[in-house]
Amino acid sequence: MADLFIIGQFNGVESTTAVAIGSQVMHMLTVMIVGLAMGATVMIGQAAGAAKKECALQIIGNTVTLFMGLSLILTAGLLLAVGPIVQMMATPGQAVAGTVSYLINLFYWHSVHYGL
Repeated sequence: MADLFIIGQFNGVESTTAVAIGSQVMHMLTVMIVGLAMGATVMIGQAAGAAKKECALQIIGNTVTLFMGLSLILTAGLLLAVGPIVQMMATPGQAVAGTVSYLINLFYWHSVHYGL
């Protein structure tokens, strides 16, 4: 929302379209990752509720390993797949360059700051 507000104040329709499309892609990825995290939380909660401390610790370790590996794979894969993602989103021709730039910045920034 903030990106759209700011870009709408200073740039034209092409930039606003690029940010809107990029935001949709990022939202989809975020929802999938949150779903994985929620599943891990349920497993940890079940193990903790059953007083299986070792099992809970193992699930936590596996979850950390999964997300670290997933962040590396997704970062590389998403940066390589920016072009096909932009095509799949049926991005208008005038907004393609801006969408590519916005997605590259999002994927890189999130991987550096959040581990994707």
